[in-house]
Amino acid sequence: MQNRVPEGFEDGDQINVDLRPEPSTEADYETVPVEAYGMAMLRGMGWKEGEGIGRTFKQDVKPIEHQLRPKGLGLGADRSALQDLGEAKSKRPPKPGEERKEEEPKGYVAGGLVQVQSGPHKELYGKIEGVDPDNARVMVKLAIGGKIVTISQYTLRLVEKKEYEKYSKDLNDQNTSLKKTKKKTTNQPLEPFHQYQASRFRDAPSSKEHKSHISSSSSSKDSYWLRRDLRVRFIDKHYHGGKYYNSKLMIEDVLSPGTCVCRTEEGRILDGM
Repeated sequence: MQNRVPEGFEDGDQINVDLRPEPSTEADYETVPVEAYGMAMLRGMGWKEGEGIGRTFKQDVKPIEHQLRPKGLGLGADRSALQDLGEAKSKRPPKPGEERKEEEPKGYVAGGLVQVQSGPHKELYGKIEGVDPDNARVMVKLAIGGKIVTISQYTLRLVEKKEYEKYSKDLNDQNTSLKKTKKKTTNQPLEPFHQYQASRFRDAPSSKEHKSHISSSSSSKDSYWLRRDLRVRFIDKHYHGGKYYNSKLMIEDVLSPGTCVCRTEEGRILDGM
């Protein structure tokens, strides 16, 4: 045995501890992989690699390794058949000066390009970083700001690389839908009640009391809500290139009725917001 003391150095009554190795430390156990412990236990029970086990009919039985089936793959389906249905890759070597086109990722896989259709990140583009197929959730790195968010797969739309490169960081294009909705609301005709109210104020005689009443009502409408220690969500897509868009901030100080100083969740101070 490896740790056995040579004969002649000890007798049965006294044991020389200096001849024995140092006790194992926690670092020694960490250097040994977990698989090595299992192999040592099997060898201790008489197992040998390549030798059959059993008493009467000894057989070298290979263990069955379970392979996780992807979500949506029915029983009896073969994943290799999907490759045959796909487009055949060109095996011809490229000619001198010819560039082979890079294949874009297909489906909701890592590296895919998407656009958010609904939610707080609506109309923003991003790149898939990871997929949770069991919960139908996708980790997307937004093109504007570089923030990684987890979004439902059903609120995303796959886009091509050409569209992503053209519109992913175009802030004006992303505000087009918002401008269209505002334009529709402004062009809508007034309701009968509002028409009556407008005609009543238009035909009313002008007086100092009436003007003072209007000025007091307008001043009350222009009251500002900025307060210190108020938690807000920043919705300006143009500030610092949209880096802090849709981020939660804390108001540190109010400089004017419409300007304040905010602090991010990481502790960074932002001025002139």
